[in-house]
Amino acid sequence: MIVSHSRRFVFIHIGKAGGDSIVYGLRRYLNPSKDVVVQNIGLNPNFHKHTRSLEAVVGFQELGWNWNKYLSFMVIRNPFELLHSDYWYHRYIGEGLKEPPKLGCENYDWFLKCWDTAKSVSFEEYCQLWYGHWDRSFVEQYGYDRLGKRLISRICRMERLDEDFKQVCSQVGLPEIKLERVNATQHVNAKGRPPLQADYTPKLIALVERIFTKDLDTFGYTLENAR
Repeated sequence: MIVSHSRRFVFIHIGKAGGDSIVYGLRRYLNPSKDVVVQNIGLNPNFHKHTRSLEAVVGFQELGWNWNKYLSFMVIRNPFELLHSDYWYHRYIGEGLKEPPKLGCENYDWFLKCWDTAKSVSFEEYCQLWYGHWDRSFVEQYGYDRLGKRLISRICRMERLDEDFKQVCSQVGLPEIKLERVNATQHVNAKGRPPLQADYTPKLIALVERIFTKDLDTFGYTLENAR
């Protein structure tokens, strides 16, 4: 998550949807005395790396900031792609760990998730464990409140990220920023990552179609057009 008071924008960061590339691209244009790049801690309990819009709105209210005066944006991605990327990223990190993380170490929960994913969890089990309890899609979780009110100003799409991000930059008075690939999952292909479509069972397809209905219907995402 980024809060830029100098440029009046908020970036809501959905994991595995180009967010690290955006943060990296924007850093040099932020004012260190005014702007906030939130990773795992921040100046409000509602602020963290993957803060949802509703959490951000509550944080703004508690800090006396006016959400409506900021351009807020996020990037949405085909859920079939995102879940597959999420699993293989954590599995790749976990396979690089020589032993389980020590309790109390920095980012213990995250490293434990990677370790467990690499050692014992299939893709289908991973999706059931981490997403099976969701009752709303990514766009609803990150861009709307519980009553269905849209809180986010602009929704960019991963498949046309360069074009959409260029328009965001223009709106907030930034020059055109060329995005670099940061924290990408492509490097795990060498570890035997199967083709995306091959990893989806009928049961898993049904899970994605049930939970992420709004993403699929709104943006025309399917398993067939996932990359």
